[in-house]
Amino acid sequence: MRHRSRLAGLPWVLLAPDAWAAAWPEVAQLRSEGNRVTREETLRREIALVEGDAADPAAIEAGRQAILDLELFREAEARTGARADGRVDVVYRVHEKRYVLPIPRVNTSSDADLSYGAQLRWINVWGLGHRLDAVFERGDFPEDRRRREEQSASFTYEAPFLVADRYDLRLSAGRLERVTPRGPTGRSRRWT
Repeated sequence: MRHRSRLAGLPWVLLAPDAWAAAWPEVAQLRSEGNRVTREETLRREIALVEGDAADPAAIEAGRQAILDLELFREAEARTGARADGRVDVVYRVHEKRYVLPIPRVNTSSDADLSYGAQLRWINVWGLGHRLDAVFERGDFPEDRRRREEQSASFTYEAPFLVADRYDLRLSAGRLERVTPRGPTGRSRRWT
């Protein structure tokens, strides 16, 4: 996947070496476009640049790359626009990925084992960059001495920067039900 940075609109003097840093105008406004699902605060959390900072092209590019590093967007572009008062607006334009992905699961082996099910992956839950993964599977194992059937379900939820933008939260739960060839009922259950 190719990503290009576009710093259109910056005067040519802004692209000069660090000696010209004093000539960089002030950032008047930071905003994003194209983020239909992702919240503005999710993007702002990744960008070190704030209103009032110098419009350093390296900082603008670092913000664009930080947005891409979220892995929520197919592409991101940074643009600037000059204002009459000499300050600039910085606009990050993004193209969001598909966030809900259903995945069929099928597995077979030479021992006539067969398992099938589905996985649901939802990234960017509520526009906050959270991730949800749910997996449901059923298996038949006619040649296995320890099990005949198996049903499983698992659930994982990840919430980065949940508390004070410092702490992440990860929750997971799972259930496994196995039919065995031995025992009074032939069934065993295990939670994970």
